[in-house]
Amino acid sequence: MLDRIDNSPDQLLACISNNDLTRLRGMLDRGVDVNSNHGAALRKASASGFDLAVSMLLGNGANVYQNPKAPDRKVDYLSPLEAAAENGHLSVVDALLGSQQHSAEDLTDALVRACAAGKLDVAIRLHRAGADRINEGSPIAWAAAGGHQKVVSWLLADQAQTPEMVEFALASAARNNQQDVLSILLLHGIEASADNSLALRLAAQNNSLECAALLMTWGADPHHAAGGAPTGPSGQSAVDTAARTNNVQLAEMIKAHLMYERILMAQRIPETLTMTRRHAAERSARMVVS
Repeated sequence: MLDRIDNSPDQLLACISNNDLTRLRGMLDRGVDVNSNHGAALRKASASGFDLAVSMLLGNGANVYQNPKAPDRKVDYLSPLEAAAENGHLSVVDALLGSQQHSAEDLTDALVRACAAGKLDVAIRLHRAGADRINEGSPIAWAAAGGHQKVVSWLLADQAQTPEMVEFALASAARNNQQDVLSILLLHGIEASADNSLALRLAAQNNSLECAALLMTWGADPHHAAGGAPTGPSGQSAVDTAARTNNVQLAEMIKAHLMYERILMAQRIPETLTMTRRHAAERSARMVVS
């Protein structure tokens, strides 16, 4: 009776949660089902960075493909590889990659998780294992939203990044007031006015004033609204957003910017605008890495 209780799925998970390797060895010797609960034990050990526990589970038949997203599950769980990647456990990622063959989808999903969490070393390891830096999960947008400068710079080094992906990254950085990442993207050559100045519109809606100022300095138009027939605030221009939300600070900033540009244009020195934009971004980009 005691062995049956000790070898229950719940007891196995409790053992992993406490990283109790002595007890885990005893349970493994008694033939505990390491793949019970759709592989919850391996997933927990991977997420926690318990290297030895992961190795012990893998050595006793734990399956990295105990499908956590099976149709009969009401909740989608991360795969062990995704869980380890998201939490930056490089040694666990190495163990998982060395244990079984992973699908391209699993590798790429884990890469997206690593980029979103700013885990550059893990992202590089997954890329070397075959994960695609250019994928529908948009790792560069997730990294930009989180303000992960080194990850964004590393992803930008891949010349296959599509314009849509980098523009999405620009918008994600602006929405989340990630000024340093925004500077990196602008210095990389992404147009501040892309998609009818979407990044500026999002910055205005989220009161990301520093990003809004930087984007206008780089040529985003505060009068730009979404193309077509916008149905909500997301389609409004920065000027309209300032008026709708009674954001005096935003309105005054836009007014000052427009006045400054009119003065420069009246003096016929538009090249000053380009220099100002570059200097503004270079002051903000404190950590541009290749």
